[in-house]
Amino acid sequence: MIYGAMGLGGSWEGTQLTEANKTQALAALRAAKEVGIGTIDTADIYKDGRADAAIGAALKADKELRSHFKIQTKFGIHLKGVPRYEQTSEHLKRSVAGSLERLGVDHLDTLLIHRPDPLADKQAVAKALTQLLEQKIVGQIGVSNMHSAQLRAWSKYVPLAVNQLQLSLGHHAFVDAEVDFNTPSQANFDPHTVEWCLEQNLKLQAWGPLDQGRFTKDHPQEGDQATARAVQKIARAQNQPAEAVVLAWLEKHPGRIEPIIGTTKPERIRACACSKQVRLDRSQWYELYQQARGRKIP
Repeated sequence: MIYGAMGLGGSWEGTQLTEANKTQALAALRAAKEVGIGTIDTADIYKDGRADAAIGAALKADKELRSHFKIQTKFGIHLKGVPRYEQTSEHLKRSVAGSLERLGVDHLDTLLIHRPDPLADKQAVAKALTQLLEQKIVGQIGVSNMHSAQLRAWSKYVPLAVNQLQLSLGHHAFVDAEVDFNTPSQANFDPHTVEWCLEQNLKLQAWGPLDQGRFTKDHPQEGDQATARAVQKIARAQNQPAEAVVLAWLEKHPGRIEPIIGTTKPERIRACACSKQVRLDRSQWYELYQQARGRKIP
């Protein structure tokens, strides 16, 4: 399990990091450390850099946090002016320098290409990435939101260690791609992506694994109520939080998927960490899946 920092640093509309923002980040990271989470996932664009700054303030305030956590960040999206992807060697260098400064560290354990850029000169960007690896400024390279063909293309120029995708009980197209193959309901998800990652020993990370509380909130939307009831039934039977059940569904997949949880609330971080205590048999796993997808398997 990984701690996602998108929620840190205040609102997206904010302009300055406040003491309250720093206090929130410190509490969240201490809770994550307490339950054994060892990696922080952030990005240069999160809250216009204030998420990084909040993490940096927490690491400065509590030195044990810095020695405990590995740091993973992303580059390649430009939000100011015309929103665009900008995977160039120049943008990469600026992004990494800014991340290091805001985080108050001298190296990054993992650097991800945030989203595929149709205009990217892969060979040129890979050369700049390789320099960062050789200089030990970055420990390893990965990608986010890429399918198998894009993974193969990038891996020709630079070794990849991670692919981060939206995977969850609610965003279950990665499972649909397997079970609905050769049916009229064939999923709009590259069926080779997960298998390629496993074959090449890329770690699979899941962003949005809780679907913003879609199946764990007190009053789920009408279309989610049956799934939420199934989640709650298992949670009550095993005396575990509903969040833990939803994450356990994802973690049972043989892809060894690492969920990235983004809550800023210490109590919810602790609830998520209980996923390892949940035991789902095949019947329960398939029941949750079929409820979430709204139809039986073929």
